[in-house]
Amino acid sequence: MTAQTSAGSTISIDPALPATNDDTGFSALTAFELIGEVESIGAFGTEYNEVTFTALGNRRVRKFKGSYNPGSVAVTAALDSADTGQVAVQSALDTDDDVSFKVELQDGSVEYFTGKVMSYTTEISSADNITMTTINIGINSDIIKVAAA
Repeated sequence: MTAQTSAGSTISIDPALPATNDDTGFSALTAFELIGEVESIGAFGTEYNEVTFTALGNRRVRKFKGSYNPGSVAVTAALDSADTGQVAVQSALDTDDDVSFKVELQDGSVEYFTGKVMSYTTEISSADNITMTTINIGINSDIIKVAAA
């Protein structure tokens, strides 16, 4: 893979969950709605907790991987109350259920995950700025990466 820009990347939401947490399960979902007017998709990915141990005899700290957290992602977009994807995000905010997400990169590769919409906030700034929304998603599954076809 070569370097690529973020231009052309998208994120979509589907209220259904995959039958299996893999490419086949996510690919079978048919109701993905593109979240419109997205300006940025923040950093996300698995992070392990560090576990340390220090033996008295050699005083060296050894590091191990403990539990892991698939993280959260913040998505910023121009607020569009008529956008079907943003409407789906608002619906997901009003439930305690996980929903599915699909991030498509410029090169055609895809990253799937499930999670909860934790917030959908509005930012009204100055006269010369766009009214924005920030969507925070708590990721609850492994992130499934699918290479471009």
